[in-house]
Amino acid sequence: VAGNDGWESASIAAVARDAGVKPAEAEALYKDIWDILADVLDDIEDRTEAEVRDYMGDSWHDNLLEILMVRFDLAQDYRPALSGLPVFALRHPRHSRRFMRRMYDTMERMLYLARVPDEKISPLSISGFCLIYLSLVERWNKDTTQDMSPTMAAIDKRLGWFEQASGYIERIPCAPLAAPVRKAAGKAKEKAKATVKEKAKKLKSKIKAAA
Repeated sequence: VAGNDGWESASIAAVARDAGVKPAEAEALYKDIWDILADVLDDIEDRTEAEVRDYMGDSWHDNLLEILMVRFDLAQDYRPALSGLPVFALRHPRHSRRFMRRMYDTMERMLYLARVPDEKISPLSISGFCLIYLSLVERWNKDTTQDMSPTMAAIDKRLGWFEQASGYIERIPCAPLAAPVRKAAGKAKEKAKATVKEKAKKLKSKIKAAA
């Protein structure tokens, strides 16, 4: 719906209609399109992790390169919708803040998956990586090549910047308990969600595909 008709048209009712489910069923699972988007991005993260998990080596730079390449490749399936997302987010500041908070958590998960040393992962480094990722999304949006070679070259170059900057960032003091506390809260939240996730899985799949 978002890819074909634009994000402004992607209401819960429109998505439910395209998914072949009742609007009330969709509304019981999602309060707005941003909730569906978060779940779609969850799927991309899970699929990325499943694909790269067995290929992670000792070099976190190479690991991160592989993760980003796979992630952008999977994002191709949602290209028409994702390419219009930044403009839509700017029109809705309240929701875009939710989205940016979500993006921060995604980038943190990506850094841990890449086996970046714990001392290099801080609120400042995660925020910096968010900016790098946004610049890569912009490059990907403009990349019309079949093999996405310009995007891949940009990934390698920007990761070099991040690796250089990380040496300085880790010397900047940050609250040492911030990451562990946030991770513990995240685990508790995921455990609570898991009790209802399986029951809703099939219905969610239809809704996400339609969105």
